Amino acid sequence: MHINAWADLTCPWCCLGRHRLQRALELWEADGRERPEVIWHPYQVDPMAPRIAVPRDEEAARRREELHSAETRAAFLAELAEAEGPGFAWRPRWRVSTFDAHRLEALARRHGGNALQDAVKSELLRAHFVRGENLGDHAVLAAAAEAAGFRHAREALATGEGGAQVRAESARGATVGVTAVPTFVVGRRALAGAQDPEAILDFLRQAADDRRSDPPGDGAQPLGTVQAPDPVSAYREAGRLLEAREPLEALRVLQPWSGEFGGDSAVLLLTARCYFASAQLGRAEEVLRRIVEANPTDDYARFMLGRCLQRQTRREEARVHLRIAVSLNPSPDYADALARVGG
Repeated sequence: MHINAWADLTCPWCCLGRHRLQRALELWEADGRERPEVIWHPYQVDPMAPRIAVPRDEEAARRREELHSAETRAAFLAELAEAEGPGFAWRPRWRVSTFDAHRLEALARRHGGNALQDAVKSELLRAHFVRGENLGDHAVLAAAAEAAGFRHAREALATGEGGAQVRAESARGATVGVTAVPTFVVGRRALAGAQDPEAILDFLRQAADDRRSDPPGDGAQPLGTVQAPDPVSAYREAGRLLEAREPLEALRVLQPWSGEFGGDSAVLLLTARCYFASAQLGRAEEVLRRIVEANPTDDYARFMLGRCLQRQTRREEARVHLRIAVSLNPSPDYADALARVGG
């Protein structure tokens, strides 16, 4: 049996959820059952977080924490402290995109299977929450991966590998109805939230009973309907539609929020990708130039701008931006695009 789990790396409830899942699996094994393998999938709680880390806004963090009582937060930290042992401290310090950290998890699974992926996740959570490190820093990511036994992480990260996989798996989560994290999925059943180990164990037993009674086939069904009532949900839904090759529908979903959040780099980049995919190259170019003007070291925006100019047969201009993209990130995709314009 496999458990498909969607979680983020800067979400405290995902941190607790992984810990409780491990305890539930220990109880499962104590029943004499074979331990299920866990496959971790990406979910960005804050998809608009910057690629370059900024200090956490403590006031905003405090407002979010007020969703839970002081007693709940105290119990939460006490449980994690017990798991971490002496010297535990709670030190999340940075707001940063978790895209590259999710990319590292995907690479760990590709290179070493589910067990290595889980070990890397554990180290990344510890880096963010216990050591207060920046998960946008490739040196931090590589050190965490090496501590987990992933010896080639630094080289794999540098190539730009895994980005397409993260986008595809994020879209898959939206497709099956994952709207909160952590969410654990087995067959047709899903369990959302950092539930108690006993609740997770009961969920696994019910899923196992389903498997015994199901006819041949995977029996997979959508878990629910994805709604888009807020900008974060709209962003995720637009990303899913773009991956499903529906860029015009994705633009329609983004449009109500283009005024309030239209200056956000993540929203701009997604909008540009939708314009590019729908052959609105002039509009794509305009948005991409806004991004690189604000952040000249955004390698992916440079790459997209180069491709956009290439499709307009403006090879010399394309070559400039693609060369910059390759110098910032020696991704094979970037190098291939540069070669096509005679780089």
